[in-house]
Amino acid sequence: MSELRFLCIRTDPSGLRCLGALGVFLGILLFASASGCGPTKAEEHYNAGVRAVRQGDWQKGIEEYSEAIRLRRNFALAYNNRGVAQAILGNYQEAIQDYSEAVQLDPKLLDAYNNRGAAYTDIGEYQKAIADLDLAIGVDPWQARFHFNRAIAFYHLGDYKAALRDLDKTISINTQYVEAFKYRGLTYMEQQDYTRASEDFSLALLMALSKLERDPTSTSLSRQVAGLYFERGKANQAAGDRADALADVQKAIELDPTLELAARDMGISP
Repeated sequence: MSELRFLCIRTDPSGLRCLGALGVFLGILLFASASGCGPTKAEEHYNAGVRAVRQGDWQKGIEEYSEAIRLRRNFALAYNNRGVAQAILGNYQEAIQDYSEAVQLDPKLLDAYNNRGAAYTDIGEYQKAIADLDLAIGVDPWQARFHFNRAIAFYHLGDYKAALRDLDKTISINTQYVEAFKYRGLTYMEQQDYTRASEDFSLALLMALSKLERDPTSTSLSRQVAGLYFERGKANQAAGDRADALADVQKAIELDPTLELAARDMGISP
């Protein structure tokens, strides 16, 4: 038999589906061979799928997970992981089908509920997303990503009070959750609390800049930092601090020139 080890992969902030904006964390489960026992053929394909998606080859991951499922029809974890890859490629309905199969095979697989909730959010089915995330949180309330994903659904519903509750909980569990600070800032923006919004964008920036310093060639981190500068610039502009707004927007454009048009549309282009 094989031993399960949980591995969580953060999707690329500049990823193929608007996961950077959502900051969604998706659960990937990896089979590791137990002492003295090698993996089965199905598990070999499963692990090959994990390696493929970790390298960003989502289509190869789908192929490997599909082969694992062909060899073992009740392979709940393979359905879950294939769903993740489908979601990354924007195939949300296929992803939801895979997550649904995973939870039918293993009702205790909370990450499949979490992932299906994220996929429902992607297609605008926010109440269904909240229902799935309620279930996951009800069983395990200490997973920051569950609270974060539910906060995103509440945010898109316009229930900012509920979104803030979940974002506060996310941050209390994981004080380094950059996207949670970002979305709390965005939520404060919706409430016209520009001072708190700017404070949260600043905290997110400190953490993101630290990561970028450790990995200066990362395009995804560079874009994440650019986005945070841009959002803080918007908050500063809304608060009437045009000088700081221009400084932030200039830094954002230096890191990500594609933001220049948006800055011009907002009237804060340097």
